[in-house]
Amino acid sequence: MKPIMKIRMLGNFTIAYQGKELSFADFRSLQITRLFCFLSINPTNADKNTLATYIFKNSEANRHNGIKTLVYRTRMLFKEYFGIEQIIYAKGGYYYLSDAIDYQFDYQVILSAYEKFKAGIEPLEQAYLSIATYKGPLLPMIEGDTELTKLHHEITQAHALMAIYALNHAYGNNDAFSKLAKSLFLDDANNDPLQVEIIQQMCEHHENDLAKHYFDVVHSSFESHLSKVAQLKIDEMIQTQHQLFDNYMQAIDNDFGVYAFVCTPKEFAHLCQLRVRQMRRGKWKGFVVRISSSQSSDLLLDDFIYNLRSGDCISRFNDKEYFLLLNIKEKNIKKIMKRLKVYDPNLTYEYRNLASLTNKKIRTRRKAE
Repeated sequence: MKPIMKIRMLGNFTIAYQGKELSFADFRSLQITRLFCFLSINPTNADKNTLATYIFKNSEANRHNGIKTLVYRTRMLFKEYFGIEQIIYAKGGYYYLSDAIDYQFDYQVILSAYEKFKAGIEPLEQAYLSIATYKGPLLPMIEGDTELTKLHHEITQAHALMAIYALNHAYGNNDAFSKLAKSLFLDDANNDPLQVEIIQQMCEHHENDLAKHYFDVVHSSFESHLSKVAQLKIDEMIQTQHQLFDNYMQAIDNDFGVYAFVCTPKEFAHLCQLRVRQMRRGKWKGFVVRISSSQSSDLLLDDFIYNLRSGDCISRFNDKEYFLLLNIKEKNIKKIMKRLKVYDPNLTYEYRNLASLTNKKIRTRRKAE
């Protein structure tokens, strides 16, 4: 069995091996940090040219000799601290970490938990595992490196979504919610990326009540834990949500409900999700109909709207494609399509029963009369 080396990259950079621990504060070299972490994150893409460009950027120095020197310094550091003879080896113009060691990274714990979370495997346990593991942004001492941007965002977003799930689960229990919300602020870390991501994800997923409650609970921590830039950004997002809510209320007040409801594709998807949830509670039934038109005309959309019922929903996905959400019996779909065919005799359509979607068994009928 290979010896285990535990590498912490979230909130700090520390390496634990054989009962000893090496932290960034012990050697304070950004170049060694970049080298080791690049080899860890990109185990098959560390050729000398890529490494030299990443570590030395636009330096005019002899970068290839610089890489050799840096590799030597890193080897000596690991030999001095851990007794490892050769932590990095070279082959065919590429550099690799020694394959005699089992490397375990904290950020991979979060990404692995997120995959299980998305698959529905004990999601609450995965969320709390992520909360226990997350200690701050990825490699804060080199946080500005563009090569880390994608991974940094991936980790932050995954952790934020799982944290939101845990917050939703605690919603309604004020003590548990408050304790969990405040635990998401870390004393010795940059809290900006995570807190901005949490609020942003809540807003994007229309978790308005949750966002407001979370904001009310943690707002007192902003001054001591967040930068002014992050505070302003979060305040702006919360205010925008309040404005959107006011706009929605105004739209409802102005909706006389005479014709079918028209919405964007994104709104249509959210409405379908809502209807599926209502169907699971036995409060709604219906179908999604996809219409492929032979025409490209704004007037055709108006014709469709005026010939649907006030409780129906229609969305135009592109010039010739429309989707309907109908609370209707299956036998009546053909009647509605017959009315619409008056305006486009060559249209075709297919439909799916929303009830079948709740069981992940999709029944499709295609009509082209």
